[in-house]
Amino acid sequence: MKYLHILLVLFSLIFVVDAYAQDKKSNDEIYYKVDVMPEFPGGMDDLSYFFYTHLKYPDDAKKDKIEGTVYVGFVVDETGKVKNVKVIKGVHPSLDKEAVRVASQMPNWTPGKHNGKNVKVQFNLPVKFALEELN
Repeated sequence: MKYLHILLVLFSLIFVVDAYAQDKKSNDEIYYKVDVMPEFPGGMDDLSYFFYTHLKYPDDAKKDKIEGTVYVGFVVDETGKVKNVKVIKGVHPSLDKEAVRVASQMPNWTPGKHNGKNVKVQFNLPVKFALEELN
């Protein structure tokens, strides 16, 4: 009987440790689809305006008439901070660098939620660089 009691205690500990590990894992997990997606303060229009007012077309790309869309990826963490900004699909080194620079300066977002909890969410964003002809 004593051995049965010890085995039950050991199995109980295994389940507690496993539950803790699962909870710890979920805190580190980065989601791609959640119940409520992260949101830039003011919404998508304000996000566009933020990029419009902060992007500086690099001189070398302007001189060489390089245009295109840089796709940057980043994580919006549980507190809304933007982290791990990187180029997913680049166009030109100076355009890529500028897109990452501006994305890294974004203010905190409203975090994403999954099952009622704030979670880390991967977000991908196109940043379009276009030279406008002046008449």
